[in-house]
Amino acid sequence: IENGHSVSLDGDVTVQNLTIENGGSLTGASGNDLTVTGDWSNSGTFTHGGSDVTLGAASGTQTVSGSTTFGKLYTAHGGTKDFGASSITIETALYHKGGSMSAGASTFTFGDSTTIGGGNLKRFYHLVINGASVTHSSGDMRISGNLTVQDGKTLTFSGSRTARFDGSALQTVTRSGVRQ
Repeated sequence: IENGHSVSLDGDVTVQNLTIENGGSLTGASGNDLTVTGDWSNSGTFTHGGSDVTLGAASGTQTVSGSTTFGKLYTAHGGTKDFGASSITIETALYHKGGSMSAGASTFTFGDSTTIGGGNLKRFYHLVINGASVTHSSGDMRISGNLTVQDGKTLTFSGSRTARFDGSALQTVTRSGVRQ
């Protein structure tokens, strides 16, 4: 979506590669879901508006770049979902159900009452809990950067879920602005 252009979803849409250039915008709406089977690049504005987004590459590496806020983000099928140095905010849920997840140097931020789910292993570089009651409901997670839990916020693991810190350098856990 080029600079100066705005696109609104009108029904479910599947695209191969999606690029939102600086000055371009894409607006979703509840019930109008978006599936991307190639790369996602956002330098402009994406407003989910209740649209679910699925990263659905069947094989190979699907890259995600830029700063994006998603309502519900699903990963489906095979391949690697590579988040590189992106900044991802999840407002409702992340369901990692297909392929592998490469964290790169990305930051994932989870808001109020969000769910981290899907049976596949979730890999995060920096993980920020910025919402009251974030629940990790299925599958395990690995954190190779830092974990930050903001003041008054919680990360709850349901069942026998695990989080492993597997970074190659010193990692930091911060709770309410204080290193733990």
